[in-house]
Amino acid sequence: MRRNRAYTRARLASERILADAYRAADQLSADVSDDAEARFRAGQLDAAAKNAAYALAGDARAAAYHEAEQRHRDRMAAIQRHFGQQVMSRGDPDADHALDFVETDADPERLFAPFPAEAPIGRVVEIDYNGIKRQVRVDARGRVAAYADAEAGDGWVDPRDIHR
Repeated sequence: MRRNRAYTRARLASERILADAYRAADQLSADVSDDAEARFRAGQLDAAAKNAAYALAGDARAAAYHEAEQRHRDRMAAIQRHFGQQVMSRGDPDADHALDFVETDADPERLFAPFPAEAPIGRVVEIDYNGIKRQVRVDARGRVAAYADAEAGDGWVDPRDIHR
């Protein structure tokens, strides 16, 4: 399967989940409204209580829509990042449910998993200079990094601090 086809399949699966959540929220709101109407006709509720039930049903539906849309944005961001696209969604690609969706639905075989990125400081390589071997960090362009990030906590010492 091609990457574009897998991406489209994952996007459509997320949209189906969103549509199912919309239908569930609509059904719940309709059930609450129907129940309030039946109880009003039976004389168990007054008009103010019926209107309050309608308002609560509408608020619950709006909250369910908002939650479903946020989860969809999270899934879309995770899908975009997984398939190597620029993340255009306002969602959180690191949300647990989004990562689970990518693992189980979007790309279960991990065919299109991104390559792990190299650390921003660079990798450690051993160089031999005039018969003296030492380890240095090399940045992404292949140049020797003069020092490492102090917040990285990787034990790499700034060469300028050795003789102080």
